[in-house]
Amino acid sequence: MTYQELLEEVSALGFEESVENEKQFRYAANRAQKQIFTERPQRKTLKLSVAGAKGRILEKAVLLSPGEKLNVVVPKGGICFTVGGRGNIAFVESGEKKTKFFDRDGLTERKVFFTDGQLEIEADGYVSISEILHYEGAFQSAAAIPSESGVRVIDLSDNAEDFLCCDTLPKGEDGEPILCAEIRGNELSLPIGFSGCVSVEYCRKPTPIASDDHSARVDIPEETAYLLPVLTSAYLWLDSDPDKATYYMTLYRDGIARVRQMCRKEIDAAYSDVLHWA
Repeated sequence: MTYQELLEEVSALGFEESVENEKQFRYAANRAQKQIFTERPQRKTLKLSVAGAKGRILEKAVLLSPGEKLNVVVPKGGICFTVGGRGNIAFVESGEKKTKFFDRDGLTERKVFFTDGQLEIEADGYVSISEILHYEGAFQSAAAIPSESGVRVIDLSDNAEDFLCCDTLPKGEDGEPILCAEIRGNELSLPIGFSGCVSVEYCRKPTPIASDDHSARVDIPEETAYLLPVLTSAYLWLDSDPDKATYYMTLYRDGIARVRQMCRKEIDAAYSDVLHWA
């Protein structure tokens, strides 16, 4: 289905020669497209090559009194620590100093040092500082630095532009779920010692519908293409003609139910030895 075909079908469903407001039409079409992708998810597999991180204690936990300072030389790599109280944190690297003020407890800080640098913490009041952990290696962002609990976090949306949400637990090269791995939202948490290939099945976002090229194909699953004009019509006339909108929404609900019944989530003909006798 092209943009032009969608436009013409919606016009026909409204018993009109054309859509009066094409901007409102695109809003309705994009909303309908997103809903269809939610109700009929399109799954993909993201494969990541993960290298284990090697960590060490750079500085032991300490309590600073008002006016005291802590200066720590930081080698190239990433650091992670937690502070509590009131004071200033400064990161010095390549002659550049960046300072930030803190006034709370349980503030976790991560910082990537691309060259050897220095960490400075100055206390305005009493300040508690946890162990400062240092991890060797190169990190693309501070979020990739493992936490104090021994977990590294990978933002899956940074690795897949069309990432919407995860569909299964992350798996290793053997196809089995990775022990102690977790997914929360778009973040994948792995033990810092894990090294290898990770496969993550996820539901993708659709490519938005735009009017730049009326001959462009609309990103929609083939089995639900006939439902897009119906749902778009329901949203387009939601305010101006509630009866018409309700009618088309009912048609859509019936249609998506038939699609779900016709297209099961998966078809697996493989033999599964549940008793382990084979």
